[in-house]
Amino acid sequence: MHLFIYIGQHGHLFGDIFGRDNLDFQSREIATISALASMAGFNPQLQSHFNVGFNVGLTQAEMRSLTTVLELKVGKKEADNASAVLEKVMAARSQK
Repeated sequence: MHLFIYIGQHGHLFGDIFGRDNLDFQSREIATISALASMAGFNPQLQSHFNVGFNVGLTQAEMRSLTTVLELKVGKKEADNASAVLEKVMAARSQK
């Protein structure tokens, strides 16, 4: 089942959202991070997209705010996981 979800999610996010020019890069990453954080088993991709989010100009405050919205709209478990992944990304980036 995870493979089916991944293929559907991957095709949708990268085919539909990234193939259009109606969202800026920051908005695209917010959408991608939100989708990945909402599903179990995508931490490597979530970590990568948090990094991309920083690379396109999202701030630590914006990323943390996103995890707060995830808690309210998706669930505490998913938000806690996203927060842990975000903290790992920020720690790694601060060591560079």
